[in-house]
Amino acid sequence: CEGQPTLAEAVAVDVVAREPEPRVLSFAGYEWTVKVCDVPCGPGPNRFSSLPEDVWVDGDGLHLSIHDQEGVWHCTEVISDRSFGYGVYTIETHGRVDDLDPNAVLGLFTWDDDAPPYYRELDIEFARWGNTAEPTNGQFVVQPCGACPGCDDRCSRFRVEPNESCDDLTHYITWAPGSVAFRTYCGHHLGAFPPDDQQVHAWAYEGAYVPEPGDERVRFNLWLVNGDAPQGGLPQEMLITDFAWQPAPLLVTTPNGGETWACGETRAITW
Repeated sequence: CEGQPTLAEAVAVDVVAREPEPRVLSFAGYEWTVKVCDVPCGPGPNRFSSLPEDVWVDGDGLHLSIHDQEGVWHCTEVISDRSFGYGVYTIETHGRVDDLDPNAVLGLFTWDDDAPPYYRELDIEFARWGNTAEPTNGQFVVQPCGACPGCDDRCSRFRVEPNESCDDLTHYITWAPGSVAFRTYCGHHLGAFPPDDQQVHAWAYEGAYVPEPGDERVRFNLWLVNGDAPQGGLPQEMLITDFAWQPAPLLVTTPNGGETWACGETRAITW
């Protein structure tokens, strides 16, 4: 938009914001602001829609989509109303991540607008980055990472196999001082310990790039690489069925030398 003119003779200035109130959704016990951007913006760049038919919550969960609106593709993103900091982030999804369009990206991540250059960004992403021949379709990332693979030790690529039993996935980010551990499992396991035979991939990173907490928020988005239309020309949709956060359990050393996550005082489970 045009800037305000500078009038040397003005004795007072007032600015009135006339932007619409942001749309807010209630999901998993928290409030989420729906991102809207009518001009190309990041990631992508893409346009982001807040229309109820493009991003909504129902009895199944939070629906994210990519839709064509009058010849222009629009993506969707939601942002948590609060910062959580260190702890265990659990995210359940439904949908065939192996069947996403090669240009589509499902992002489950933390982000702080006010913390450049790396924005306290910890990522779980499902994408083939426009490459139909790419054998992997998922990645765990501690930013910075310009291209994956190719981020030294800050990125771990993996594959979710085409399997109806993996339509439901549970993802974990365990963020602690100086370390981050990621895990993805087939099935929904929020509130229960996931069985080892359902693990799709696990990866941990320790190093200088692990951010400290600030004003990061949890974000979920579904977007297009470089803003390019889906290669198949079809709308995309993914479902976030649940989300939870809890303070990080205490890592203790057991008498036999093993490591145990002590969850409260009543039980302990070994990762």
